[in-house]
Amino acid sequence: MLSSRPTKEELISRNILKDDKVSPRLQAAQEELKKKQLEDMLNKKIPHRANVEELVHSNILHADPGVAPALQAAQDSLKRAQIEDEITKNLRERPSIQQLQEKEIIKPAEEKAGV
Repeated sequence: MLSSRPTKEELISRNILKDDKVSPRLQAAQEELKKKQLEDMLNKKIPHRANVEELVHSNILHADPGVAPALQAAQDSLKRAQIEDEITKNLRERPSIQQLQEKEIIKPAEEKAGV
């Protein structure tokens, strides 16, 4: 049991114990100062954060707000599979070089060399 006990430094880093480098009388003031500094920093950053449209444009948020977050991954997966199927179908039905030459969409190789 004692062997698995975290060290004092681990407890301090996890904010379970207060840092003993500061006197107990000043610890509360130090904590309050840290909170105020964090609050000030966040208040400066909040006005500069991206809006919803920017997050959707950057693919951070999903454009469809009607889909529950738990289903968004499944929806994305389904969309990706549909796109893959469409590409595979289009490649399968793609005309051959000979068909393109017969329709005069591309020139035969011997005509290209002479041009």
